[in-house]
Amino acid sequence: MNLYRTPLMLAAAAGHADMVQLLIDAGAELDAREEGTRTALLLAVAALDNDAATLEPARLLLRAGADPNIGSRYGTPLSHAIRHGATELVDLLIQVGVHVNAADRFGITPLHEAVSPWHGDHEAAVRIAEALIQAGADVNPPPSTPSTFLTGGTPLSLAAGRNNLAMVRLLIEHGADVQARGGLDGPLHVAARSGNLDIAQALIAAGADLHARNVNYEGDADNAPLHLAIHGGHGDLARLLMEAGADVQARNHAGNTPVQVAAFAGLPEVIKLLVAAGSPVNLQDQVGDTPLHDAALQGRVEAARVLLDAGADVHATNNAGQTPLDLARQQGHRNVVAVLRAAGV
Repeated sequence: MNLYRTPLMLAAAAGHADMVQLLIDAGAELDAREEGTRTALLLAVAALDNDAATLEPARLLLRAGADPNIGSRYGTPLSHAIRHGATELVDLLIQVGVHVNAADRFGITPLHEAVSPWHGDHEAAVRIAEALIQAGADVNPPPSTPSTFLTGGTPLSLAAGRNNLAMVRLLIEHGADVQARGGLDGPLHVAARSGNLDIAQALIAAGADLHARNVNYEGDADNAPLHLAIHGGHGDLARLLMEAGADVQARNHAGNTPVQVAAFAGLPEVIKLLVAAGSPVNLQDQVGDTPLHDAALQGRVEAARVLLDAGADVHATNNAGQTPLDLARQQGHRNVVAVLRAAGV
């Protein structure tokens, strides 16, 4: 037995609805706290971790007037209900006046929780998010920071990261800022990383900036969505971005253009798309490497062939005085060496 819990807390935590009602009728203090933290209501909602738990103890406590806004370091009744996909309980909490925009110490609001559910049920998550929005939840709260539960960002970027198209559409419909970002990428960066074509289309249609740069990862900054789509090998998404007007000559923090990223990743078909869209094949990055250097370094034979066909300079040298052939030899990429020699080295 937990000596710091009242009988009502114990009954609520154990899911004993009849005992909860009996204690309420006997005048038990509804909002007493366990060691200054959890109330009976919080314990009743947290008990949803047990598959056999029911919502009845929480219903009884709320109908009796338990405060739905008392939280602890473990969360609030609303955050627990959202994490478990308990749509009926969320509705009940809203009916009794729960604060739908209350943020924890990480800046995580109920809407942040709703778009990144633990339970993995996208349909339930959308229903909960819609209920919160109808109750006044801000679709553009200040971005959350990384915590134990979430990676940080805006509700829209988190929804994009969960590949939940219905959630993304819901948020956009209710005015979510498609440009906003937190400590993470913007929503379109997230979609580009994951290769989710439908979400990217929805974001672009809503006005997402094709040229926005990410700023969040050390060693992975200043990338446009096009860089990220190519890096992930998402050719269809790269095509979508280019057709929508993405800059094929954009440079990231290392001075890499999209065609250099494609060469490094060994994506000859994407290189062809970029070249057709006007991407130069001899631009050098901060260390002087051209796309052909990148293809040679990584042993990308087909990428090297496509670059050479597009006019890549086989004699180009980087800041260290190395040619693509030098790099291919160093790495032991004999097939690339053969292709470069055939090109006239």
